[in-house]
This record gives sequence, C-alpha cells and structure tokens, in this order.
Amino acid sequence: MKKILVVEDEADIRELLAGYLHSEGYGVVQAEDGVSAIELFGKEKFDLVILDIMIPKISGYGVCEVIKKNSDVPLLLLTARAILWSMPA
Repeated sequence: MKKILVVEDEADIRELLAGYLHSEGYGVVQAEDGVSAIELFGKEKFDLVILDIMIPKISGYGVCEVIKKNSDVPLLLLTARAILWSMPA
C-alpha cells in the first residue's frame, strides 16, 4: 500500500483529504504542523507528501527544504495564497 503524509493545520481540510485518500486505498499519516511533519518523515517512508504552505511552527517551505535535502519523494504543495514564489530546484 502506498503511504501519503498529509500536512495541514486545519483539521477539517486534513480529515477531508485523508478520507478521500483512504477511500482510494492509500495509507495516510497526518501532521498538523511543520515540526510534526519533519519528525514523522524521519521515522517513516512515504510515497508522497501533501503539504500546506502556511502551517505553524515551521512553514511548508521550510518543511519542503528539509525533505528535499534528504529525499526525492514527490511533494504536492497546497495553499490559499494568491501569489506564490518559486522554490529553487
């Protein structure tokens, strides 16, 4: 079973995403902030990370940087922001 880390501080959105992913047969692990996301990522192997940009403790951009230094796992970034800045590859 493919495993996905969902990082979203809004519980309703996080639960909605997790529910859809579970119904499609994915294993889902949830985190509500950047620190938890990094800790979970260090303990488990994930096939995909779905990551909100505006999360507490460490921003989604910060989490993205940490993950990309140590892994080539695909990241899907979510945001409600109107303008995004480019992340270096």
